[in-house]
Amino acid sequence: MSHLMCEEEIHVEISPDVNNELWIGEMLITINSKQTHKKRFFCLVHEIGHYTLRRKREFKMRFPEDYVKEEKQKRTKQFVVDTLREEVLAWEEGLNYAEGLGIDFDMDSYNRQRTAALYKYIEWAVLK
Repeated sequence: MSHLMCEEEIHVEISPDVNNELWIGEMLITINSKQTHKKRFFCLVHEIGHYTLRRKREFKMRFPEDYVKEEKQKRTKQFVVDTLREEVLAWEEGLNYAEGLGIDFDMDSYNRQRTAALYKYIEWAVLK
């Protein structure tokens, strides 16, 4: 992952007081250190997936302008669906990036973590 970090000047903060997130405007990925090393790695892969996805020209064409601007105060059906779409795509994009670098890891564990994370988003979408 250091290849992306150096080439693209993305900073990674690993701390117990942060969420696993991409802060695109600040060129920062935060990873919560209370997780196991394996989960931290998978979260980093996922957040890199968000970054590479959002850098693609077609991202702005496929997601509405309101969503791309990250003005996510309004919880519309469109916003909920686009959030779910981006989360699924970020897991796949991150996996593709890691595989492209030749990184080999436990796919069963990756799939379990991806499923758990996506299920939380599905619950959020349905229950809120």
